[in-house]
Amino acid sequence: MPSVPGGKGDVNDIVGVPANYRSVLSTSKHQAEAIEFLKYSLNPSLSSWILSQGEVPPVQNLDTSKITDPLVKAQIALLAKAPSYQLALDQLLAAATRPRLPR
Repeated sequence: MPSVPGGKGDVNDIVGVPANYRSVLSTSKHQAEAIEFLKYSLNPSLSSWILSQGEVPPVQNLDTSKITDPLVKAQIALLAKAPSYQLALDQLLAAATRPRLPR
């Protein structure tokens, strides 16, 4: 998005889903098991496979040296320089919890 004169945001902020993401509910009865599953499912071998399928796994220090797809490279570049990453899931909040937009 282009910058807006007088805007308070950062043009490098991201809204949407440029990469996969995973989460564990703080109210989950199985937090420990869910975290163990995330550790298993995001291991380096599987992360490499996810990259080979054209997706970006949600891991730090990702080895991107073998990526050739320009779109995947662009996604990774966006993520690397983004100071803020607002998930699209947050847009599903009930209307009562969202701030009113000016008209």
